[in-house]
Amino acid sequence: MMEQSTLIKDYSTSLVKALFEKVKSIQKLNHKLTKGELRELFLNDLLVNFLTEQFGVGTGVVIDSYGNESKQTDLIIYDKRILPAIIKNSNLGTYPIESVLAVIEVKSILGKKELIKTNSNFAHLETKLKFNEKFDKNGLSIIKCIIGFNKRAISEINKDDDTWLKINAKHINAICHVQNYCWIKYPRDKGWRYSDKDKLTFEETKRFIAWTLDNARNKSNRRYKALCDRYIPWMSMYIRNNKITH
Repeated sequence: MMEQSTLIKDYSTSLVKALFEKVKSIQKLNHKLTKGELRELFLNDLLVNFLTEQFGVGTGVVIDSYGNESKQTDLIIYDKRILPAIIKNSNLGTYPIESVLAVIEVKSILGKKELIKTNSNFAHLETKLKFNEKFDKNGLSIIKCIIGFNKRAISEINKDDDTWLKINAKHINAICHVQNYCWIKYPRDKGWRYSDKDKLTFEETKRFIAWTLDNARNKSNRRYKALCDRYIPWMSMYIRNNKITH
């Protein structure tokens, strides 16, 4: 049953609808790279509306203090209080893993092929990069999401595909196909939950955004508390050449 509408709910719907219309407006653009970058910028601009000042959104690679780096990542949500993007030009940069809360891949076509590839990229992020051993282990996982816009390939994923997702999307936490569906993986019961499209309120997309940002904020609070509870030489870990002793 749909709850009563409010000013904020209506405004949030209008923001998501504007994102959808912007993406539709560039479909005839032939340059795929430019079109992809524009989609990322559109989503970036939307997310900023729902984030407070301590959070940043950018694109680039996630790095660790041991010299490892992720594959190119479309959108990275990070906590600027923990560590900044040390190398950054506009929205493009390198983001220390200790500050990275969530990553989002942005796709035009979102089907099983794209999900399998993204799952592999996220597996690389989980296995190849390490949080520094000096950092408290509380809240150190990263939320990993994928969002798509094009209506092609939507029949490949339906509300009965939770078993397929358990096998093939182990490293993904949330999936959204704007104006089609949303899948969220809940770790406690280890199950995927499906939300159908809502053409009037974009509820499937608002659920994806709200779940991602709510969980990013929770991780941010745990990590920041860990930094406040004791001294951690977080900047030294990245910029000093000598062994860190204090």
